[in-house]
Amino acid sequence: MAGLVWGAPAEDERGVAERSFTLAVDGRTVPAVLWTPSAPRAETTSLPLVVLGHGRSLDKRIVYLLVLARRLVRHHRIAAVSLDWPGHGDRGDDLTELASVPRTGLYADPEVIGGIMDHAATDVSALVSAVQSDPEAGVGTGRLGYFGLSLGTMFGLPAVAADDRYAAAVLGLMGLTWGWSERLEKDAASLSLPVLFIQQWHDELLGREPVSRLFDVIGSADKRLHAHPGTHAAVPAEELVAAEAFLASHLLT
Repeated sequence: MAGLVWGAPAEDERGVAERSFTLAVDGRTVPAVLWTPSAPRAETTSLPLVVLGHGRSLDKRIVYLLVLARRLVRHHRIAAVSLDWPGHGDRGDDLTELASVPRTGLYADPEVIGGIMDHAATDVSALVSAVQSDPEAGVGTGRLGYFGLSLGTMFGLPAVAADDRYAAAVLGLMGLTWGWSERLEKDAASLSLPVLFIQQWHDELLGREPVSRLFDVIGSADKRLHAHPGTHAAVPAEELVAAEAFLASHLLT
């Protein structure tokens, strides 16, 4: 597919093939990683696909995303793809990629953060279309899911809200605060797909009430909240297992 450039041949990790690639989207270069079963799929079979969104200051191959991607592939033959958000990973450390504003004002200005959300949503949509349509990816057009916490929800929720291909999403560690509040509230209210939402009860970055309000405004009839004591980054490891089970239950039907 035009704009998609594959990297080195896939590396095999106990039945999971991992391959890097880049995608050109509106003049931006989006680096990404795809995980699929090492054994080729039957010609007529499409694989479900989960898009993975990392948190702030992290990247597309952060450990918890690697773990989830490999579990999805090994246990369920669900493919996974992860991208670097603007200003992260192989896209550099410049969070003013889309606007010349001081870093301290980036998340406070609704217009600036809204523009970055729009670009991120466009990147994700193009990524899904490219992977599902490229025969070399070996994925096809199966059911689609999303997983992303913290920044992965800030950027991923608008992407999911704008795309009716998604069948389920795991979100959380994000709230209605700062410059993104109005945008996230609107997009969350428009959701109708099943949602698993993860909250840390003593979140020192976002606060309990703003995160609870985001969960409250999600429009989905099928939504469930998993809340745990602890700080923002102290999500228990078993939540990856819960996310895996939740996504598999909706993508393998």
